[in-house]
Order: sequence, then structure tokens, then C-alpha cells
Amino acid sequence: MLHSFVTKTLTVYQGSVWPQNGGMPEGGKIIRVIPEFWQPPQYGGYWVNGEFSPDGHYLLVSWGQRIGALLFDTTSWEPVTDRRLFPQNLKEYLHSPDWNLGIAVADDGDALVWDEQSHRIVSKLPGFGELEAPPVITDRDGHRVYTAGMGEIQSAAFSPDRTSVAIFGGPDDIFKLRLSIFDIQSGRKERDLRPVAWTSYPSGGLVWWNDGHWILAPYSSQFSGAGTGVWDSKTGRFLGNLDFFGCDARVSPVIAGTTLLQTCFMGNGHDDKLLEWSVDGVRKQIESAESVVASAQDSSQ
Repeated sequence: MLHSFVTKTLTVYQGSVWPQNGGMPEGGKIIRVIPEFWQPPQYGGYWVNGEFSPDGHYLLVSWGQRIGALLFDTTSWEPVTDRRLFPQNLKEYLHSPDWNLGIAVADDGDALVWDEQSHRIVSKLPGFGELEAPPVITDRDGHRVYTAGMGEIQSAAFSPDRTSVAIFGGPDDIFKLRLSIFDIQSGRKERDLRPVAWTSYPSGGLVWWNDGHWILAPYSSQFSGAGTGVWDSKTGRFLGNLDFFGCDARVSPVIAGTTLLQTCFMGNGHDDKLLEWSVDGVRKQIESAESVVASAQDSSQ
């Protein structure tokens, strides 16, 4: 797929070869040209993402800046408009890797847990519609063009046992990230994971690790820098950081059993590397850091 700011279209290709250094796809054929449904007046400043479902039956198209999300049926290449088959008027749709579950972020700010297999709303997650109202962008005639993202859900990840979902959002009206865990069936908030610093912002996707006992999430802060934090999913306690010093870790880590893999972009184009952590290794680091803190507390008494 290729998005064009000039023509404001998303073109779907089949059997094409993509040059390593960018540019137009070569060979193959064009399957479909999809016009944008949201068209901000400025050139650039937003992005369009397209992602196919595992079975290839659907194409999810998301407009950046929380402008909107549509699901296309690839047999007809028409958007799914039946709300019994897919929620409508969405700002964003965040799905599980197998697409069986998703978080549908509605235009009014509500967040719904959607079961793709049974086509039903499992629950509504409270609180997100109560975040600070985002600014409304209008055209010269005063008509609303789109609403800029602010204080909204940034990413979501479902627990391995599919009973909980972690939501990463913010900043809120006091400039803190909001990292929370919700029960999928009831929609009830189970706990908040404590911010690393007073002014912390979510900066990427999050993942569950260590059989669902830990949650990893990247963050950035004006005063304390940035990092990838490790939280205890049962207590909400912050356990520490994974060391990404010198890396541009803009791609979410991948879980392979008890191993965590993180692509590290060094910025010079030829020294990129793959970082690897084990559950046992990180657990030992956490225990070691806790023992240092405990020793310091004992010595001060």
C-alpha cells in the first residue's frame, strides 16, 4: 500500500516489488485506489496507515492525528457501514495480533471492547471520554475538519489470557501518562500503573511479558529523559527500566517465549542492532536494585 499526500489516495498493489531505498513499487498491478475520507487542509502533517487482517478479508485504514478509522471488505473494497458488523464513527481501532479483540475508540471519546468473532460490544471502558477535550480544527467556513488528538488512548495490549487489557493514554490535564489495566468482561478498571515522573508521556506501544506478570511501555519525560519501563501488572508498581541508551527504539519490542527482542536504530544507517533480554536476567536486575534501595534505607535508620 502507498499513500499520497498529493492525490490524497491510498493505493493497494499486488505482486509488486518495493525498492529498498524507497520510491514507487515496481511491477505487479494496482488492486484498488481508495480516496481519503478525512482530508485535513494542510499538506502533510498527518499520515495514513493500512493493515490487512490475518485472513486478508479486511483492510483497516487509520488516519493519523486520531482523525478516524475505517474497515474495508476486500471482496468489494467498500467500507463496512453496518454497525452490527463493525463499530462506526471511530477515531481509532486498536486490535489484538489475531484480530479477535479490539479497542474501538469512538468519536465522543468512549472506548469499547469489541469482539470481532461474535460481532458484539463486550464492555465499555469508563473514563476516557472524560479526558481533556481536544481542540477542534475548522475550515474557512467554520465547518469542523477534524479533531486533533490530545489526552486520548495511544496504544492498547491484551493480556495473554484475554481477561484484561492495558491502555496507554495521555497526557491528561495535569500532564501525566495514564497507564491502566481494565477487566475485559466488565470494563472495570483494575488498577493504574504509577507514572515514572510527574510529567511523563506515552511514546509507543506496550506489551505484556513474563506470562502476563509484567507490562513494558515506552515513555518520555521533560525532566527525567525517556525509557522503556517495566511494571508489575498485579500491583501496578514500577519496577525499573530496560537500558536503551543511545538507541532510537521506535519499534515495539517482540516477545519470543521468555525472551524480549528490541530493534535498536543507532541513527547512522549501518550500526543498527538487535537487543535481547531474558525474564531471568531482568528479574535479577530488579532484585538487585531493590536490595540496594533496602540497604540504603536500613543504613539511614
